Parts: sequence; C-alpha cells; structure tokens
Amino acid sequence: MTEPVIVNLWPDGSTHNPVDPNERPRIEVYQPAASSATPKPAVVICPGGGYVGRAPHEGEPFARLFAAHGLVGIVCHYRVSPHYFPAPMADAARAMRMVRRLAPRFGVDPGRVAIMGFSAGGHLACTTATQPDLYCDPQDDLAPHYSARPDRVILAYPVVSMLEGLCAENLLGKGASQEQWRQMSNESGPHGVGMAADLPRLASWTGLLLTWLSGWE
Repeated sequence: MTEPVIVNLWPDGSTHNPVDPNERPRIEVYQPAASSATPKPAVVICPGGGYVGRAPHEGEPFARLFAAHGLVGIVCHYRVSPHYFPAPMADAARAMRMVRRLAPRFGVDPGRVAIMGFSAGGHLACTTATQPDLYCDPQDDLAPHYSARPDRVILAYPVVSMLEGLCAENLLGKGASQEQWRQMSNESGPHGVGMAADLPRLASWTGLLLTWLSGWE
C-alpha cells in the first residue's frame, strides 16, 4: 500500500484556511498497492470528535482498511469549532467534489463515491447525503460541475439529532436558533405517511424501493 497523497481542499490564500497549517482542510488519499486499469470505488471518511476535533482512530485506520481491500480510502480533515457552520459542510461538500474532479488521477470511479462518518462526523456525512445543497460555498468553483451527493452512505454511531447536546453548540455556536437546530437534524421525514401517494416529494419512495430490491442478490 502506498503512502497517502494529501490534497488541500482550498487554494493558498483562501479565507477557508486557518492560521494553523495542521488545521487546513484537506483530504488524505490512500490507494490500493496493486495498480489497476479499472476505476475503483472510493470512501470519503469523516472522523468524529464532537465538531471540536477529529478522532485519529476513526480516520486513517479505516482508509488503510479500504485500500487493503481494493478501494480508495480518503480521510477528510474538515474544520471544527471555533469554525462554525457552514465551515464543516463546505469542506465535506468540497471533498466529495474534489474526489470526483481528481478521479482519473487516483483511479476512482466518480459514480461510486461513498461517504462514511463517525459520531459527529456521522452527522456531517448524513447532512452531506440528505442535504447536499444546503450550503454552496461561493469559493467552491467545483460546485457547478460536480455533485456533493454521495453514492453510498456509511454511518457509524452517528449523531443524528441536533436538538440537544454539545455537538449542536460546537457546530452552530451559542446563538443558534431552534430553526437552525432543526435544519441540522437529520431524522426521517414525516411519520405514518404509508405510500405517501398524496405527497409529491415522497411519493416516489415505493418505486425506488422496488428498484433497489430488484438488484438484490
């Protein structure tokens, strides 16, 4: 297995780069040792840490695990407190787009890019998956060309609700409104809707379910 390639998410001079170079938003790309002409799936990993840090044991070990099994493992070093929303979201979305932009370089299939998150990183991954267009950073020149929505989502003991707890404060700051807290909560949609035939934004779910089941092996 090769050593990781580090790619900064934002160019030199960007206001998104903190003074501390160790906190600069970036991805670390771990590729399989054996080269292949066939593009591989990739997993972008968001370590947890309560939006105040990034746990090392939830990043590199998993990236190396994926690379050892023929996937491209990518650790996303996103900004945390005191860099509040939308900073983490901007970094995660940029990371997804950057992976697709650099897919040929790293042997990645841009149509098979998953996101994985642990704890607060699970919240970030979940938000990126369910609300990929929640915030589009003006400095993200990749946004018009590449989607931030992942093709697969892997959530490990994720923080899902932001209605209570320190994660919400670390993400949104102390002055956030209840509306902002609810926006950052990724629980399922309305309860008890059945087939939701009378709800246009939900009515397609049964068709999607049947399509998914049709490929079940």
